[in-house]
Amino acid sequence: MGERLPVDQFIPFVVYAPPNTAVYYVTHEGWSVTDHLLANLIDINSLLLWTKSKDAHEKVPKRKPKPIWRPGAAAAEVQKRTDNVPMTVEEYAKRAGIHIDWGDEEVN
Repeated sequence: MGERLPVDQFIPFVVYAPPNTAVYYVTHEGWSVTDHLLANLIDINSLLLWTKSKDAHEKVPKRKPKPIWRPGAAAAEVQKRTDNVPMTVEEYAKRAGIHIDWGDEEVN
């Protein structure tokens, strides 16, 4: 049987996963803090440029730039894909050969 990974070690393993790891990618939808900040800067820049256009100064402003795509926008599409089905913690532990002691097993 594989080594045991207690829950108090498994939770930080997921929550504080280092960037560029598969766990981090899944929990942060592939985006780092830097990615989010850059997306915000792009949106702000687009709005500032738009405010200098004729479209922005009409009685009814038109062609206001849309924010760029962010993670979560296509989450429904990803869930539809059959090759990207998330696995449970139990499935992961079984594949990795890890026994997780949840502490809720009955003792006879």
